[in-house]
Amino acid sequence: MTLQHYPGATHGFDSPAGSDRLIFDPTAHQGKGGQVRFYRDADAAEDARSKTLAFFLKAFTGEVR
Repeated sequence: MTLQHYPGATHGFDSPAGSDRLIFDPTAHQGKGGQVRFYRDADAAEDARSKTLAFFLKAFTGEVR
């Protein structure tokens, strides 16, 4: 198993196109609260989906892609 980091990707990076938004989260910014951005990153989303699919295919079927 590996950990994949996507520099610059925000929470919600794999949200559908057109769903970029700012929300207020009272627990953000080390508990001080504030705006949190959710911006789609299509390249990171596709890579994450591809790697997730490959992981589960291998885990459950032994198939490697």
